Amino acid sequence: MNEQNRTIIHVAIAAVVGLLVAYEVGSNLGGTDTPGPKVGATLFPDFKDPLAAQSLKIVKFDEKLGQMQEFEVAEVKGRWAIPSQSNYPADAKDRLRDVASTLIDLKSIGVASEVAEDHQLYGVVEPVKGQTKAGDQGVGELVLVRDKKGDDIFKLIVGKKAAAEGDTGTSVQRFVRKPGEDVVWVADIDMTKLPVEFDQWIEKDLLQLNALDVSKVTLKDYNVLSPQGDGRYGIFPRMEAAVAWNPELGIWKLEQLQRYAQGKAVPDGVTEQEELNKTKLDELKTALDDLKIVNVKRKPAGIDSTLTISQELMNNRDGLVSLQELGFFPTGEKDGKLEIASANGEVIIDMKDGVQYVLRFGNVSSDEASVVKGQLNRYLFVSAQLAPDVLTTPTLQPEPAGPEAPKPAENKSGGGGADQAEEPKVDGPKDPPPATTVQDPPKTDTPKPGPPPMVDPAQAAIDKIRKENRRKMEEWEDRKKKATGRVNELNARFADWYYVISEDVYKKVHLSRADIIKEASGAKDEGYGIDAFRKLETDGIKQIIPSNPGGGPGAPGMGGPGGFNPAGMRGFAP
Repeated sequence: MNEQNRTIIHVAIAAVVGLLVAYEVGSNLGGTDTPGPKVGATLFPDFKDPLAAQSLKIVKFDEKLGQMQEFEVAEVKGRWAIPSQSNYPADAKDRLRDVASTLIDLKSIGVASEVAEDHQLYGVVEPVKGQTKAGDQGVGELVLVRDKKGDDIFKLIVGKKAAAEGDTGTSVQRFVRKPGEDVVWVADIDMTKLPVEFDQWIEKDLLQLNALDVSKVTLKDYNVLSPQGDGRYGIFPRMEAAVAWNPELGIWKLEQLQRYAQGKAVPDGVTEQEELNKTKLDELKTALDDLKIVNVKRKPAGIDSTLTISQELMNNRDGLVSLQELGFFPTGEKDGKLEIASANGEVIIDMKDGVQYVLRFGNVSSDEASVVKGQLNRYLFVSAQLAPDVLTTPTLQPEPAGPEAPKPAENKSGGGGADQAEEPKVDGPKDPPPATTVQDPPKTDTPKPGPPPMVDPAQAAIDKIRKENRRKMEEWEDRKKKATGRVNELNARFADWYYVISEDVYKKVHLSRADIIKEASGAKDEGYGIDAFRKLETDGIKQIIPSNPGGGPGAPGMGGPGGFNPAGMRGFAP
């Protein structure tokens, strides 16, 4: 059937539906007791309380892929989760209540057919796992709501749109059918309020960070080498760069840049004709703030929250294969466990609060649905740890030496030791003092306050330093405590999952040297720009062969894998 014939049939159906609706509504308003289904009746009269909904399942058959797609959200062991996505935590309590509210009191507004032969025409054939197959047409979406006992309180097959003549595309009228019944109804049901997209039911903000709090970004670009005899992979580094954000000046500062030649680090930097690309770095920071989860996949057993691999996983061939297929590989050993390297390098983000994120980028996702839609996504490992600055105790100011303590009095008694006090001399008994008459104490004036006690400047200086050192330590301990709590909280979220992110966001975060460093704005005017080099190419250039600095292939200036000419040795001159 060609597209033109399909259009004619749909127009005819819409016209018939319009007549049926008008007839049925008119019959009900007139009170005529017509046989057959009743228009205006509630399809699920027992479904009245939106809080009774404890799970929602939507089953959809994708005719293009020939695959059954299921989405489910439910309360699992006291928390909301998505069973169709390995029980990934869901932000669903309010969302499910809103969905249930749209389904309660769903009424029929017309009857399209009462015969089973028309089900395919209206798109209300029930999708059945194991029975529905590629090539089947007219398969609808099954919407199923259950209560806490697992009983069905709403079960409906939603078919094609029942657009009336002149409809602008905003109508929510659909052909619907209750499973097990032949009658095809027309009802108002807005399927946009029943999303089957995974990211519509979760906390999409993966890192939950504020771009304004990013203090430093480290880019690690490397290749993963073939495994050795022990099954471990090697790392072939290519570049490492660290840039820090200065919020007071609103600028980025290059802290470190090095390339690698033959596996050895070679210092690099920004020349007089280059500058940091603030636009690209600002976009990176914004992309981190906006890093959204597209999909998730549960990790195999044996990977902990710090992304190290246990011997259990090394002995699990299927788990290792699944890990490697996504672009993650076991490498060097740390604390008795193997660390993970990623096929497309790492980005490390230091935050002001002392939290450090580590992003490891794997392969492109092979999800067929995304490929059909023309969307490219990528696998990502995320972990959190304490930043180096919060692991280092603050530098305290040394206390100056105080005044010397007074020496004890010298004992001159000639015996008893230095600690024995000299006995007072006694001249004999004395007469007791004469008795005195008790008299009122003499009146005296209130004594005037004397001068303030003398302050020892040396001791005051010591007290001030001690107070400042104590303040620094307390601030550091508080910051470390809060950062540790935040790291534990984040790793509890990250521990069990591979994440899938958009390829577009990946390109904004995974930057190379050519991305973070650009030609300086004044390079063209000074004869160092691209146009100047093109002129040199036209007029002729003379290559300068630098002297061998020693060290063999891969040493500075010698090229080789990852090799380059250090700053100031461009290798060309007019």
